[in-house]
Amino acid sequence: MAAPRLTKQGRALLFKALRAIKQHPKTFSMKTFMHSKAATPTAKTPEPYCGTVACIAGHVMLAAGAPPTTASYSYVDETLPPDIRNAVKRATCGFASVPELATRLLVGRWYDDQVDGLFYDLTITRHNVDRSVRYWLRTGDRLPKNRARSARRPGSQPAGTSSGS
Repeated sequence: MAAPRLTKQGRALLFKALRAIKQHPKTFSMKTFMHSKAATPTAKTPEPYCGTVACIAGHVMLAAGAPPTTASYSYVDETLPPDIRNAVKRATCGFASVPELATRLLVGRWYDDQVDGLFYDLTITRHNVDRSVRYWLRTGDRLPKNRARSARRPGSQPAGTSSGS
């Protein structure tokens, strides 16, 4: 499969989302597009991530300036920044799903098979998200299972090695 064709803005948003996931790994889950609990920002949960958990598509939306939503799947146009809201109004009845909006931001259209493949890849975890997205950007494919599972946590040892001599 060929590498996906992201817009310049889309590539910047994707990397901004990856930085946010790296900075706040507990806000990342591929099991929900975006879910936000009403929470008061604290030192541990700063804005805009207080009480928010999102997948890659949700983090792209947050990176674009969209506020966290409790709707989990669809955005109502009033909650969106004006430039995104205008695109939604032109193309839909005033609301669109998180993955549709994120796809629009990444590639400039409402649907793309490759972007969908990334957004619905449940093998991506907070431990391999950076490698998975970078692999997808190069190849257009999922990170192979053997590489997805080989993510080591800091301080862990590769299989078959020991810490003593």
